[in-house]
Amino acid sequence: MNHKVEQTEDYIPPTNTQTAEATVLLKVKEGNEYKLALNMQQFTPEDITIKLNGNELTIEASNGGESFKQKHVVPDNIDLDAMSSSFSSDGVLVIKAPKK
Repeated sequence: MNHKVEQTEDYIPPTNTQTAEATVLLKVKEGNEYKLALNMQQFTPEDITIKLNGNELTIEASNGGESFKQKHVVPDNIDLDAMSSSFSSDGVLVIKAPKK
């Protein structure tokens, strides 16, 4: 399953002076959903690809000068078909899915 990230209406592209490491801001496996938030300020939604292979979630991004790749294992009790993603105006990528 491949999933393209869509930008929110209030998205503002980063300027050339903004740089940041793509870091995990939040990873929640407990509660009612699986939620992963990543700081992706140096990328635009078009730069980001999310792939799901079984329970392995891969986030890749490339903008010519910088590239990023990170893998996460999604727990078995998560509804992968209901997984969604969003990219906020401040450059935070959020991937979430409810429990089965």
